[in-house]
Amino acid sequence: MSMRTKINGFTAWVNLRLMPHNLLLNNVVMDLLTGTNMKVLTESFTGNDNKKIQSFDDLTQQQKITRVEWIVQELKEREVIPKDVFIDCRLFAMRHAEHIFDLLWKLITHDIWFCWERLEYMLQTDDRSVTEVPFKWVPEPPPVKKKKKFKKSSSLLSGFGSSSVVTESLPSTPEPEADDYEKFPGADIIKKFKPRRKNWQPPDGDECIIEMINSMLQ
Repeated sequence: MSMRTKINGFTAWVNLRLMPHNLLLNNVVMDLLTGTNMKVLTESFTGNDNKKIQSFDDLTQQQKITRVEWIVQELKEREVIPKDVFIDCRLFAMRHAEHIFDLLWKLITHDIWFCWERLEYMLQTDDRSVTEVPFKWVPEPPPVKKKKKFKKSSSLLSGFGSSSVVTESLPSTPEPEADDYEKFPGADIIKKFKPRRKNWQPPDGDECIIEMINSMLQ
């Protein structure tokens, strides 16, 4: 596959992800690390507005590398890409085409698996069933961690210098538990249509594509 064909293909996919934000790339290699394109692309997978990452314009090369490292780390923490994969953030920030394609393909594989997991649900012929859970790419924002509030109160040691002041935590609204956080509400309804196999593991991206094509042809 020629370099031009790869650039056109990856650019079209990124533009699909950026469409809701009215952003458009002409060349994914040259345009991905300009403006807020990379920030918005990341948010479309995590649902999280990372305040540390803004525009890539007017940054030094080292600042760009650091922000790419932040992005890769966040994608791993949100389970968008596997935690054990290696991304050369330095070469990515230098706009090395193959390294940009490598990360983008991992993100595309995430989208492929996402659609594959929902295929049986989307193929339902009953209109009421298939519209029960709207299809959406972007997950719900992760729960915000609340900071603990503290107050000072007098103790029985009043009058004995620093020992007379005790810091106590104020009761606050309990934080949402990790188990209560649903990235995609209604996902359990969708997944019940997917046949589970013995020793079930999601196949890789290529196998998912073949299965989806065969399902559509049948």
